[in-house]
Amino acid sequence: MLSSIKSIAILAFVASATAGLIQRDTSDGTFHLPADSPNGAYELSVGESSEATYKHLGDDSKDLVARKDYQGQIHCKNQYTLNYDDMGYAEQGFENNFGNGNSFYGKTVSYKYGSAVAYGCNYGHGQTVTGTWLAAQFAAIAQSCGAQSAGWVSYPDWKASYGIDNAGVGFC
Repeated sequence: MLSSIKSIAILAFVASATAGLIQRDTSDGTFHLPADSPNGAYELSVGESSEATYKHLGDDSKDLVARKDYQGQIHCKNQYTLNYDDMGYAEQGFENNFGNGNSFYGKTVSYKYGSAVAYGCNYGHGQTVTGTWLAAQFAAIAQSCGAQSAGWVSYPDWKASYGIDNAGVGFC
């Protein structure tokens, strides 16, 4: 499969120079769509004559919700205090598992460190997040609930929630 992808990429480089249908950034060798391309998904194809084209697969952008522009509802559990160091390590461990983007499809995923656990809950058909986005959620929880308080942020539209709590306490 990887060799097929490399072959397609090599053919696409050759085709881009002759067909002019795909733009190539010569500084790093990547392909890119023209800025005035319509929103939506695209598929790169290389024809029998080595012409490379992007096929517009459709535009579902009316159904998209910008995560960075939408903050979920924050819920605080102020009845006890979390160990600050354990909380920080649990949050960072959880964030690191998602890095630049990862998905989970089970009911929950979590990271425990010492006396704290950071977690994500899936009430739908899977969730995809990044570590940076999760860090922002934990910061919002700390800002609303207090630096050492347990809490979670819920996203009903996405059927998801993310939080931090004491290990051994139920979540999701």
